[in-house]
Amino acid sequence: MGANAVKCLFAFCALTLSACGKRADPAAEALQLQKAFSASNQFVEVAVSAIRTNDHPAAVMALENARAVPGLTAEQLMALQRTKEAMIADLVRRAEAGDTKAQADLAVLERSRSQ
Repeated sequence: MGANAVKCLFAFCALTLSACGKRADPAAEALQLQKAFSASNQFVEVAVSAIRTNDHPAAVMALENARAVPGLTAEQLMALQRTKEAMIADLVRRAEAGDTKAQADLAVLERSRSQ
């Protein structure tokens, strides 16, 4: 996926979440994610740990890997997607406000998707 496509995806996620009238909260979504995955899922555990340490690129990549695990329920897939969208929207919001770490995190995600 090209860099422009990734930027469009990030912008779409941010607009979609902002249009809902509530601010995306990665920590709150992480709690919902844990509830959806009562059974152990290594990728979810990595994602939640990364969210707690503000390592958003690692969390997003772990969430993407978690989607590939066979046997996920619709609720689990939705929890994965909501958490990922909340994290990306948070990064976009912070990057637009001039947060250099958020800008760097978005660049890492763009590079990971272009490979």
